Amino acid sequence: MIQQMILQALSTLGISGSGDGEEISFSKVPSFDDECLPSPLRFHPDKVYTRRQGTNATTLPLLQEPIQTPAPASTSTQLAIRRSTRISRPPDRYGFSHSSYFATLSSVSIPTSYSQAAKQECWRQAMKEELSALKQNQTWVTVPCPSSVKPIGSKWVYSIKLKADGTLDRYKARLVALGNRQEYGIDYDETFAPVAKMTTVRTILAIATSQSWPLFQFDVKNAFLHDDLKEEVYMRFPPGFPKPSEDHVALLKRSLYGLKQAPRAWFDKFKDALLKLQFQQSPYDPSLFLHHTSTGITILLVYVDDIIITGTDTATIQDLQISLHQSFHMKDLGLCNIFWIGSSSL
Repeated sequence: MIQQMILQALSTLGISGSGDGEEISFSKVPSFDDECLPSPLRFHPDKVYTRRQGTNATTLPLLQEPIQTPAPASTSTQLAIRRSTRISRPPDRYGFSHSSYFATLSSVSIPTSYSQAAKQECWRQAMKEELSALKQNQTWVTVPCPSSVKPIGSKWVYSIKLKADGTLDRYKARLVALGNRQEYGIDYDETFAPVAKMTTVRTILAIATSQSWPLFQFDVKNAFLHDDLKEEVYMRFPPGFPKPSEDHVALLKRSLYGLKQAPRAWFDKFKDALLKLQFQQSPYDPSLFLHHTSTGITILLVYVDDIIITGTDTATIQDLQISLHQSFHMKDLGLCNIFWIGSSSL
């Protein structure tokens, strides 16, 4: 029945053909609005959209009055600005002026090579003192260089030591090994060495000051030369050092500045000496050592080769100073007014 309705609608539109594979031809263009079509075949759109005419820009309303530009303020009504007459000065935080410190650095010419240092007596004397300390500590022995070994180099490093007030104390010449040429597993193994935390340093100084404890400061001379070297390290001699022949080198027996393992070796040796004196190492800062007795407490803080000692047990402090002087070459700096760490002070 549906097929008959479709064929009837097609014949009304002028379409001939039975629809069984035959070609369909149109006699007129069909219209979906034709009333002759059955209701299901008519097309009735749900929505119809129509284009709205755009608004012409010329129809926009014009401003009735132009925007008025504000007139500049009269100079007679401007307020006068008061400028400060206070003289600005840099703060003096550390109790003394740093001008003497910078004046000392600017007045001293620090050489950068052996040829420059050899021209001045003060630096020649400093190098002589350094070589004397190395010889006294038996830092190396002179041996022929093995054919399978490539020795590391060495050089001189020059600096000055300042007093607490920033004036010149002494000239320093340090013979250092070129540790950047060392190979891990051959020339060294462990390198880590703890350094006192700045929070610990400030806390100890604050406690000692508030409790009126005496603060003693010491400087260990050639600190890195005190420990025996476990590895076999060969080093070429520095410029200006007499040697028996060109193929002879230094076989290091003790740690030397510049070696990667030197800081760790020095700290381990100093720690062992304190543990033998019944000191306890702090678990919060490895550079802090404490000693408790029935008469009081003794505190020791080490920052590389700078040491401060304080506490309430006077007898233990005196015994500690004697024991450290017997084990290490130390310089007593007296009561600590300013604790120098490198080039900074506290």
